[in-house]
Amino acid sequence: MAAGESADAAAERFAVHPTTVRAWRRQAAAGQTEPRKVGAKPIPTKLTAEDLERMRQAVQQRPGTTLRELVELVGGKVVQSTICRALMKLGYRYKKSRWRPENAIGPTCCGAEPTSVWPAG
Repeated sequence: MAAGESADAAAERFAVHPTTVRAWRRQAAAGQTEPRKVGAKPIPTKLTAEDLERMRQAVQQRPGTTLRELVELVGGKVVQSTICRALMKLGYRYKKSRWRPENAIGPTCCGAEPTSVWPAG
């Protein structure tokens, strides 16, 4: 932007709105020449390293520990979704228990073992 050039002329040259040019000029006058950081500021976690270790121990001792129980373990300062995300960061994955038949390898019929060869015919 040339000295003395109007905001409208500079805006047309750079294909931006005149308000943007005025904001740039204010920033330059204040000595702020670096671009602003984009994005939200990171939100600090409410879980401490001690909380994470207690959760890890609880899950190792009893893998069926529920999220609600873990919320109570850390004092109720977070919600269940936070506990779930923390467990994922610790390397745990949630997997539903599925009902499986006694023999999940293959079908059985007439007492035949699933690994045996079915007779032709």
